[in-house]
Amino acid sequence: MPVFNGTAGDDTLTGSGSDDTLNGLAGNDILIGGGGADILDGGSGFDTASYQNAIAGIVVDLTTPGNNTGEAAGDTYISIENVRGSAFNDTLTGNAGDNVLRGGLGADLLNGGGGFDFADYRNSTTGITVSLTNPASNTGEAAGDLYASIEGLRGGDFNDLLIGDAGDNFLRGGLGADALNGGGGFDFADYTSATAGVTVSLTDPAINTGEAAGDSYFSIEGVRGSDFNDTLIGDANLNFLRGGLGADTLNGAGGFDYADYRYAIAGITVSLANAAINTGEAAGDTFISIEGLRGSDFGDTLTGDGNDNFLRGGLGADALNGGGGSDYADYFNATTGITASLANPNANTGEAAGDTYVSIENLDGSVFNDTLIGDAGDNVLRGGLGADSLAGGNGDDSADYSNAATGLTASLANPNANTGEAAGDTYSSIENLRGSDFNDTLTGDAGDNVLRGGLGSDALNGGDGFDFADYRNAAAGVTVSLTNPAINTGEAAGDTYVSIEGVRGSQFNDLLIGDAGDNYLRGRNGADVLNGAGGFDYADYSGATAGVVASLTNPALNTGDAAGDTYISIEGLRGTDFNDTLIGDAGDNYLRGRLGADLLNGADGFDYADYRNATTGILASLTNSAINTGDAAGDIYISIEGLRGTDFNDTLIGDANDNFLRGRAGADVLDGAGGFDYADYVNATTAVVASLANPGINTGDAAGDTYVSIEGLRGGDFNDTLTGDAGSNSLRGGLGADALNGGDGIDYADYRNASAGVTVSLANPGANIGEAVGDTYVSIEGLRGGDFNDILTGDAGDNFLRGGQGADVLDGGGGFDLAEYTNATAGVTVSLLTPAGNSGEAAGDTFTSIEGVHGSGFADTLLGDGAVNQLFGLNGNDVLYGFGGNDSINGGAGVDLLTGGAGADALVGGADFDFARYDDSSIGVTVRLDLGTGVGGDAQGDQLVGIEALIGSAFADLLIGDAGSNALLGLGGNDTLYGFAGSDELYGFDGSDMLSGGAAGDRLDGGEGYDFARYDDAAAAVSANLADTTLNAGDAAGDSYFSIEALIGSAFDDRLTGDANANALLGLAGNDALVGLAGNDEIYGFAGNDDLYGGAGADRLDGGNDFDVARYDDAASGVTARLSNAAANAGEAAGDSYFSIEGLAGSHFADILIGDAFNNTLFGNGGDDVLSGFGGADGLVGGQGNDTFVFRLQDLSSGAYAVIADFNEVLGDFDTLFLQGFSNVITAQDGADVLVSTSELGFAGGIRISNFTVGQLSDQFLFG
Repeated sequence: MPVFNGTAGDDTLTGSGSDDTLNGLAGNDILIGGGGADILDGGSGFDTASYQNAIAGIVVDLTTPGNNTGEAAGDTYISIENVRGSAFNDTLTGNAGDNVLRGGLGADLLNGGGGFDFADYRNSTTGITVSLTNPASNTGEAAGDLYASIEGLRGGDFNDLLIGDAGDNFLRGGLGADALNGGGGFDFADYTSATAGVTVSLTDPAINTGEAAGDSYFSIEGVRGSDFNDTLIGDANLNFLRGGLGADTLNGAGGFDYADYRYAIAGITVSLANAAINTGEAAGDTFISIEGLRGSDFGDTLTGDGNDNFLRGGLGADALNGGGGSDYADYFNATTGITASLANPNANTGEAAGDTYVSIENLDGSVFNDTLIGDAGDNVLRGGLGADSLAGGNGDDSADYSNAATGLTASLANPNANTGEAAGDTYSSIENLRGSDFNDTLTGDAGDNVLRGGLGSDALNGGDGFDFADYRNAAAGVTVSLTNPAINTGEAAGDTYVSIEGVRGSQFNDLLIGDAGDNYLRGRNGADVLNGAGGFDYADYSGATAGVVASLTNPALNTGDAAGDTYISIEGLRGTDFNDTLIGDAGDNYLRGRLGADLLNGADGFDYADYRNATTGILASLTNSAINTGDAAGDIYISIEGLRGTDFNDTLIGDANDNFLRGRAGADVLDGAGGFDYADYVNATTAVVASLANPGINTGDAAGDTYVSIEGLRGGDFNDTLTGDAGSNSLRGGLGADALNGGDGIDYADYRNASAGVTVSLANPGANIGEAVGDTYVSIEGLRGGDFNDILTGDAGDNFLRGGQGADVLDGGGGFDLAEYTNATAGVTVSLLTPAGNSGEAAGDTFTSIEGVHGSGFADTLLGDGAVNQLFGLNGNDVLYGFGGNDSINGGAGVDLLTGGAGADALVGGADFDFARYDDSSIGVTVRLDLGTGVGGDAQGDQLVGIEALIGSAFADLLIGDAGSNALLGLGGNDTLYGFAGSDELYGFDGSDMLSGGAAGDRLDGGEGYDFARYDDAAAAVSANLADTTLNAGDAAGDSYFSIEALIGSAFDDRLTGDANANALLGLAGNDALVGLAGNDEIYGFAGNDDLYGGAGADRLDGGNDFDVARYDDAASGVTARLSNAAANAGEAAGDSYFSIEGLAGSHFADILIGDAFNNTLFGNGGDDVLSGFGGADGLVGGQGNDTFVFRLQDLSSGAYAVIADFNEVLGDFDTLFLQGFSNVITAQDGADVLVSTSELGFAGGIRISNFTVGQLSDQFLFG
């Protein structure tokens, strides 16, 4: 038997035509046995058994050579990888390895067997079409060929069309402008055999060079380069780029792309972060948009960059360093099951054996049975096919089935129910599931889970705990509704939910809708609409990569991931790990700033700063946030009322307001600072013992807690023991049979958070129902119900019963008991007598043995029942009616109306401007704010404190203010109102009222009837002007008048001025000027020398005591005024009447002024006046003008002289002395004066002309 041996190189050996042995030895050899039963031994390398010279078709089977026919009959094969057929119809069958089958001409059947096998047309003399999917379309040398287990195609040197099938294919076009269509699967364009470097672009093949020039691609996902310097460019999809030898540029373009070194012949170092350190086949390679690395079958060092990377080390002990981002150690191509442990790589087996990990967070297993183990961080474990054991370790870990080829069932609670790729998988410390792109059923467990269904109609069941439906990888915006999944769109279309509490949206514009429970809605990027529906719901930005501004009040302010988001029924905000600004709204909000220096602004409502997820204890102070530590460091608070701590040792400090401090686990220091503050254990997972008096006995979440300025305790859902201290405490037991001990002080058992109505009895706790069942009480004086219909019953002591919302039955039992509405959110109407009229929070409430009422912080109407009652209005503008009985009525803050009714009542106005009302009194009352007392009618025995205003009865009242600013309302009857000091408002209403404002600027409103403004208590003169109050002075300064018809002056020199109406002006003592102006006025000077100005109209001028003058100085024309006969008056004096008037003053026109039989003084003022004293010792002053002084002899008397003070003889002021009845007149100089007398007077009386001479009189006498 001839033996032919090759060399260490690439040999072609041809047999003798008989039974030959051909040994190729090393190198890639071609062995041509020819005729006979040949032994073909390729040796090392990639070797071919060739039948190219056969004269007829053959059958070649590398697996079972006994099937061979033709020239191949009897041949046996050792280390043969490839077969080349004849020019006829051949059947070529490979083995379990990777084979190249070259059929040549003829209709060939090519069966690759196992491994990765090529159908090879490299020697084709024309362009060909080859299709693994539809061989009937083949042309050229491939015409008639059929394929089985063929994964690769190699074309010729012409323009070929190579088409793959549904599997993963390699298409090697060779020279020529080739069209490469991968079909389904993951397919490569393969340039391994190129003789020079190539440029290959899946994105833009027009830039291709070398052997790739002119090639085009369809469904091609990978590129394999040459052994030279290549540039390989991917597209927007997942690509594998295999540069091979040479310094290659690998550019993934879009998508998630690998640099692939699987065929390297030695270990390599590859770094995406620093390609300069690359070694082996990777030396000189550079990377653009490469996210994954695939190593060789040797010991590699693969290093990622700052992004998310997949590192596939392959065989060998590999060092995998993910760098930044969330990175995978990838064993997808392992040929057996592996064990890979991030926590303990020494336990690794299979392809992972010897691998080490730095900054690797995730594991991707093989298609076999794997054991994947995470570490203390958050890990993603992809088991792939096979029955895998997935152990997450600590952290938040996921089992990932996103690459599954079909839908599956995966259950963390019951893995035995798993199907599809998840079948046989088991879980340990796995919190999350990620499904496939098909219809999945994902079920969580009792913990908090995240379920990511992916594409397909998925059934997501969170089980117990707080669970998310997660759409973070959706390729477009989604609509997700936990309430009505039928409206879902996008990746969420068809999904259904059971026990899902949270939703995580996409990077696009999403609509996320919660349900009636408490939900977290995480919209991520995009302008999202977050609708919490019912429950207490959060907008969650915890995954954002930069700080956000998120405002529930004004979303237009939002920035970062929150920009464009809008909110419906959202109560809470969860921030990022950066500096956030979180702003609540008018409701009760929870704001979780998380890491970073955050500004937390609760706006209105009762709002919490929440640190529940912090990993260490914190110090958080609402009083002085500068001392904050831990996650709270740098945080600033605005309108924050509550703090929620961590599971570690916290110090929580409130402020001057009412605060809730929730320390949670750990030994916490809870310092309420000012206000009424709670230590809150509502989230405790077991019963607590919490004692304000003796914290040393605390247990559960309260163990180790200490309290400073804490007044209230709130328990959890278990059997708690809550104990107060010596102060007034509120104890909220919550669910469970709680022991509530108030200690000293006024203490409440509080059920405000009950989810249904409760029956609570301090007298008989055994009758309790609802949340109060099993509760017991020691030293509890008050009860507080919830938002439903409650029955609250006191005991024999004095009790405080707060029903809250709902129609409540309040039974005080013995003692003096109060119904309280202190916490109502709006004003209430409460009637102890007729509760059917109740409104607001009191609507539907009924009362038994209730003696008092505490109102709300708003405008309330509180009514007693006629017995002895206590009514407390608190804040708001309240209306309080005591009716009968000796009542205690306290308005509190706000403008309150207090009506004591009959009985000796204590009326306390509290802050602001408050009224005591007596409008129901059946007789007039006397009430004095300065003394705080009342007399008469309903005011009898009343004590008044902090009352600024009084409302009288329909009868004659005396209402007296104090030194402050008061409002006094007389109502009906002739009332007397005294404001005293302060800027007062006095309203007489009906009747003829007396209004005395006192000092400061007062409003005096007489109302109906004839009303007086009085200044008789003024300490100095006043000027009061009804027509122009700007002229007021003294106590009247600043006063304003409405419906005031009369003025009463002081005991000093006043000026009182009326208006155009009929006025009464009363000067009282002092020298007063009283000016009536128009209207028929009544002017009374009383004591003092008064000037009375009646003005227009028929006026009554009554001077009173002393010397008083009726004056017409302001008349618009001359007047005739006669004291002796006023009926003869004319001009402005017409109709005037005089009483106790001693003088007259005329106008500035021609007047006639005539006195009476008494001593008068007449002032002519300007104009040509006629003055006649008409008896008595009169004084006449003509003033300017040519005046005539008329004297009748019968008006003069012996021994008395009338006096003319300003007799003149100058031009324009030439006066005349007109004497009637004088027969013998003599004149005599008496010093500076001239005496005029007559014999009828015995020359001992007559007229004295002041400052004149006898010589001047000669031509100024007239006689009549």
